[in-house]
Amino acid sequence: QDRRWLELAESAYAGLEIMSQALGEEPGVGLVPDWCQLKHKQHCIPAPERSSDFGWDAIRVPWRLGLAALWQQDRRAQDFLVKTILPFCRGQWQTEGKVYAIYTYGGQPAVPYDSPVLYAGLVAAALAAGDPALARQMTEKIVSFYQVDRDGGYFNRPDDYYGNNWAWFGLATYRGLVVP
Repeated sequence: QDRRWLELAESAYAGLEIMSQALGEEPGVGLVPDWCQLKHKQHCIPAPERSSDFGWDAIRVPWRLGLAALWQQDRRAQDFLVKTILPFCRGQWQTEGKVYAIYTYGGQPAVPYDSPVLYAGLVAAALAAGDPALARQMTEKIVSFYQVDRDGGYFNRPDDYYGNNWAWFGLATYRGLVVP
């Protein structure tokens, strides 16, 4: 309950809100960029020489906010997920039958494939938003990546440490094994 941590959390939520609304002059679709610069506490712009996609860095946001909502009953985290990232991803799931691994800030697929990484984050987000059906669908999608070869089991690729760990995070979160 240190005041400094509470102020940091409050400013982080304010920053996420700004990031999801617009990046420079580009209107947002509910996603946050991997990287950006906040200007004047009311405006964000692309970070020079950094990705503005909703990619490998930003896809951590739904999982972390999902945990904040689940563990601390943080209403700000739940509200942000329910009005931004979840509607976008749910729409992609319903129309495309998958959620691509990376999106441009404007909501266009940036790669032609999906990955267990984003699905893992969406498990926590869906549980936090009170949508167990979506959480189950995301979990089933993660499991669909599972493969076994002579060296053992893995998700995606045997050498994909990041993806394999995120698959585990998603499945463990769904089973209630990720605890504070």
